Amino acid sequence: MDDYLISYTPSMRALANAQRKTAQGSGALVAGVSAYKGMNDLPNTRAEAEGIAALFGVAPRIDGAASDEVVKGAVKGKAYIHLACHGGFDWAGDAFASALFLANDEPLPLPQIMAQLDLDAARLVVLSACETGLVDFDKVPDEFLGLPAGFMQAGASAVISSLWTVEDRSTALLMEHMYKLMLDKEHPMESAEALRGAQLWLRNATAKEIGAYYQAYLVPGMSQSEAGSAFIELMMRAKPDDKPYAHPFYWAAFTYTGSRSDNLEPTGQIGGGPSRVAFTLFNPSRVRRQARYSLVVYAHKQKEQGAVQTDVRKFSDELGEAPKERHSAESLSLSPKTEITIMPEAEEITFDPPELTKMWADKWLRFNFDFEVPEHFSDEEVLLRISVQVKGFEVASIKSSCEVVAETVSVAAPTLPDDPLVDPPGESGTRKADTRLYRNVFLSYSHKDEEVAWRRARQIEVTLGSRLHGCQRPARRGRLGNAPVRVD
Repeated sequence: MDDYLISYTPSMRALANAQRKTAQGSGALVAGVSAYKGMNDLPNTRAEAEGIAALFGVAPRIDGAASDEVVKGAVKGKAYIHLACHGGFDWAGDAFASALFLANDEPLPLPQIMAQLDLDAARLVVLSACETGLVDFDKVPDEFLGLPAGFMQAGASAVISSLWTVEDRSTALLMEHMYKLMLDKEHPMESAEALRGAQLWLRNATAKEIGAYYQAYLVPGMSQSEAGSAFIELMMRAKPDDKPYAHPFYWAAFTYTGSRSDNLEPTGQIGGGPSRVAFTLFNPSRVRRQARYSLVVYAHKQKEQGAVQTDVRKFSDELGEAPKERHSAESLSLSPKTEITIMPEAEEITFDPPELTKMWADKWLRFNFDFEVPEHFSDEEVLLRISVQVKGFEVASIKSSCEVVAETVSVAAPTLPDDPLVDPPGESGTRKADTRLYRNVFLSYSHKDEEVAWRRARQIEVTLGSRLHGCQRPARRGRLGNAPVRVD
């Protein structure tokens, strides 16, 4: 889960049908049942339903208003359907007896779901209940039979469901956070990515952060006693920096089944203008200890792969011969103005800078990092991992490696073969002496290549052994502009 975005399908036929859908709904049905007669009450479902309904701008159906009859009639034409209630899988062996339990303990069993619900317009159904994702593959071996398959058979494109009995409080936190990521006005996520993001958030959240979340988002939808007991229990059982929901029991139960929402036409409910963004890493295939190298990461659309291949040639000196090229396993749906943070990781290696954040503007981005293998590095290989983060949590990663050459060399900086400042003409044989002739260095560059120009200036600085003091002189578009660099 840290490295991949995972989704499931009952069968390839079911997935193909979901991806071919043309009917698109609007709005949402949000229902929550907190009070039961013959089962345990679920006090947090009320706050969960009210909070999620507020995000969609609709009125929630709570307790008596979430009856079997009401739900059957209200789902038609809705793009999003959220049901927070009890649910169960029939462990006796009859998957068709699996059901959701609505108001007054009324069951909504699998056969009724398949035959009586009109979900042709539904983009996503969320079953915020226990054991709703379990399946039986004995009776129908070519298709996994269960509630997710039943809802897809009724017309839903995708279903979020659970694999075991889930905890009421952690589920409410997970669900509301998932919808906040999906419906964010500036940086919306597609539903499968939002589920993963919410799971990672809940896993890593401290007691202090969860307490603040209760106060800011869930308390307004809970009674004073419910909110107070929830907050007090959380704080009493954990220190502020503890992670009370780190165990997979709390966050790993929910799975995504069906078509990824980026394969569907937009409904107008979740922002506009997102692009599929892939990530590509270029790194040296071989490195020497105490030598300085670079790695380059690109965020780009698939059609920009050629532009990326052209741009990376500028760094052939830093990347060495035959650099490795690695890609993220998944592309992401990102809207303009989304901030992307790239963080390289490797044991005993320090990267300069440690991380970089840039804003996606619907065009490829480059992230440059320098690194050096220390003299005491004992392994034969540097294992690289690139973490791609959005909104403070990881959404993708790339793994690669560099072979460490046994010999130790002392290289201050990679050379620039055709640059007279680094390899100047002359017969003195003393490169530094020759470079004293150059009192001013002029680096001319376009706005796009400013980063490349100043990286070269730093290389020259190391070569000369002197500090460079720069000043910029901008030029109008279409005319030459120079940036003089004075050498002390």
